Amino acid sequence: MRTDRELLELAAKAAGVIGEWCESYECILLTGTETNEGCDTWAPFIDDGDALQLAVLLRLDILQDESSVSVKRYVGPAVETEYLAQERILCSRLDTTRRAIVRAAAEIGAAM
Repeated sequence: MRTDRELLELAAKAAGVIGEWCESYECILLTGTETNEGCDTWAPFIDDGDALQLAVLLRLDILQDESSVSVKRYVGPAVETEYLAQERILCSRLDTTRRAIVRAAAEIGAAM
């Protein structure tokens, strides 16, 4: 089982996000970006916008039922779809959906 750090680093690889892990904030600090408030971060585990951008960039399909969130993607006519992640909804549907997106992106990053 991968740690959140490993999942985030692999997801960043899949998305082409360049940065370094920041232990204090548990996110990726983006390289070469800085705002008046400090460094920009990439945190799809907690940021809806970052998670949505990740899902769109990697062309992920998100499926939900009453108890789980699944993520798949179209990979071509021979295979058609590939299921990448499934998470049981334990608390928040939003938290679970973001986690499933990151986990699916990490699978893509690990295969690269």
